Amino acid sequence: MSLATRNSVRSLPDSGLSRPFMLLGQQAEHSPGQDPSWDQDFGRLTGWRRWITVAGTVHNSFTDYGALADEAGLELDATTTGVRAIEITRRYNPAMFDQHLRHTRQPLLDSASSCYPQVTVVAR
Repeated sequence: MSLATRNSVRSLPDSGLSRPFMLLGQQAEHSPGQDPSWDQDFGRLTGWRRWITVAGTVHNSFTDYGALADEAGLELDATTTGVRAIEITRRYNPAMFDQHLRHTRQPLLDSASSCYPQVTVVAR
Protein backbone atom coordinates (compact mmCIF):
# COMPACT_ATOMS: atom_id res chain seq x y z
CA MET A 1 0.00 0.00 0.00
CA SER A 2 1.38 3.35 -0.94
CA LEU A 3 0.30 6.90 -0.40
CA ALA A 4 1.84 7.87 -3.72
CA THR A 5 -0.16 8.00 -6.91
CA ARG A 6 0.91 8.90 -10.41
CA ASN A 7 -0.76 12.33 -10.35
CA SER A 8 -0.32 13.43 -6.76
CA VAL A 9 1.72 12.63 -3.72
CA ARG A 10 0.27 12.69 -0.24
CA SER A 11 2.74 12.43 2.60
CA LEU A 12 2.18 11.14 6.07
CA PRO A 13 1.83 13.80 8.74
CA ASP A 14 5.03 14.83 10.51
CA SER A 15 3.73 13.04 13.60
CA GLY A 16 3.91 9.78 11.67
CA LEU A 17 1.72 6.70 11.63
CA SER A 18 1.81 4.03 14.33
CA ARG A 19 -0.36 1.43 12.57
CA PRO A 20 1.04 -1.50 10.55
CA PHE A 21 1.98 -0.40 7.05
CA MET A 22 3.63 -2.08 4.07
CA LEU A 23 5.08 -0.42 0.99
CA LEU A 24 5.04 -2.83 -1.97
CA GLY A 25 6.34 -1.58 -5.29
CA GLN A 26 8.56 -1.94 -8.29
CA GLN A 27 12.26 -2.22 -7.59
CA ALA A 28 13.34 0.17 -10.35
CA GLU A 29 11.38 3.16 -9.06
CA HIS A 30 10.68 2.42 -5.40
CA SER A 31 13.98 1.28 -3.95
CA PRO A 32 15.54 3.53 -1.31
CA GLY A 33 16.83 6.72 -2.92
CA GLN A 34 14.63 6.31 -6.01
CA ASP A 35 11.40 7.92 -4.78
CA PRO A 36 11.81 10.68 -2.16
CA SER A 37 8.18 10.33 -1.04
CA TRP A 38 8.71 6.66 -0.14
CA ASP A 39 11.96 7.47 1.69
CA GLN A 40 10.24 10.25 3.65
CA ASP A 41 7.08 8.31 4.47
CA PHE A 42 8.89 5.14 5.50
CA GLY A 43 10.84 7.19 8.02
CA ARG A 44 7.55 8.45 9.50
CA LEU A 45 6.17 4.97 10.12
CA THR A 46 6.48 4.30 13.84
CA GLY A 47 4.64 0.99 14.08
CA TRP A 48 5.26 -2.34 12.34
CA ARG A 49 6.49 -1.59 8.83
CA ARG A 50 7.90 -3.27 5.75
CA TRP A 51 9.31 -1.86 2.53
CA ILE A 52 9.18 -4.54 -0.14
CA THR A 53 10.19 -4.28 -3.79
CA VAL A 54 9.64 -6.64 -6.70
CA ALA A 55 12.26 -6.83 -9.45
CA GLY A 56 11.12 -6.81 -13.05
CA THR A 57 7.81 -5.09 -12.39
CA VAL A 58 6.27 -1.80 -13.51
CA HIS A 59 3.50 0.32 -12.04
CA ASN A 60 0.71 -1.75 -13.65
CA SER A 61 2.21 -5.07 -12.61
CA PHE A 62 0.33 -5.02 -9.32
CA THR A 63 -3.09 -5.07 -10.99
CA ASP A 64 -4.81 -7.39 -13.45
CA TYR A 65 -3.63 -5.08 -16.23
CA GLY A 66 -0.23 -6.77 -16.36
CA ALA A 67 -1.74 -10.21 -16.96
CA LEU A 68 -4.19 -8.84 -19.51
CA ALA A 69 -1.39 -7.01 -21.32
CA ASP A 70 0.62 -10.26 -21.47
CA GLU A 71 -2.35 -12.08 -23.02
CA ALA A 72 -2.92 -9.28 -25.54
CA GLY A 73 0.75 -9.13 -26.47
CA LEU A 74 1.18 -5.58 -25.17
CA GLU A 75 4.63 -4.59 -23.95
CA LEU A 76 4.74 -3.01 -20.48
CA ASP A 77 8.54 -3.25 -20.09
CA ALA A 78 8.15 -5.70 -17.22
CA THR A 79 10.34 -8.80 -17.11
CA THR A 80 8.21 -10.42 -14.42
CA THR A 81 5.04 -11.75 -16.04
CA GLY A 82 1.68 -10.30 -15.12
CA VAL A 83 0.52 -13.62 -13.69
CA ARG A 84 3.63 -13.88 -11.50
CA ALA A 85 3.22 -10.29 -10.27
CA ILE A 86 -0.40 -11.01 -9.34
CA GLU A 87 0.72 -14.18 -7.52
CA ILE A 88 3.24 -12.13 -5.51
CA THR A 89 0.67 -9.44 -4.73
CA ARG A 90 -1.86 -12.07 -3.69
CA ARG A 91 0.66 -13.65 -1.34
CA TYR A 92 2.27 -10.62 0.30
CA ASN A 93 -0.81 -8.45 0.90
CA PRO A 94 -2.81 -11.20 2.66
CA ALA A 95 0.30 -12.10 4.67
CA MET A 96 0.37 -8.61 6.12
CA PHE A 97 -3.33 -8.71 6.97
CA ASP A 98 -3.07 -12.23 8.42
CA GLN A 99 -0.21 -11.12 10.64
CA HIS A 100 -1.98 -8.05 11.98
CA LEU A 101 -5.67 -8.93 11.88
CA ARG A 102 -5.51 -12.67 12.58
CA HIS A 103 -2.34 -12.45 14.68
CA THR A 104 -0.73 -15.25 12.68
CA ARG A 105 3.02 -14.74 12.27
CA GLN A 106 4.11 -14.53 8.63
CA PRO A 107 7.86 -15.22 8.18
CA LEU A 108 7.47 -14.29 4.50
CA LEU A 109 7.41 -10.64 5.58
CA ASP A 110 10.72 -10.85 7.43
CA SER A 111 13.27 -11.91 4.82
CA ALA A 112 13.87 -13.20 1.32
CA SER A 113 11.93 -16.27 0.18
CA SER A 114 13.19 -18.87 -2.28
CA CYS A 115 9.58 -19.09 -3.56
CA TYR A 116 9.68 -15.42 -4.60
CA PRO A 117 13.23 -14.57 -5.73
CA GLN A 118 12.03 -11.33 -7.38
CA VAL A 119 11.00 -9.97 -3.97
CA THR A 120 13.30 -8.04 -1.64
CA VAL A 121 12.43 -6.97 1.88
CA VAL A 122 14.27 -3.66 1.65
CA ALA A 123 13.68 -2.37 5.16
CA ARG A 124 11.87 -3.21 8.38
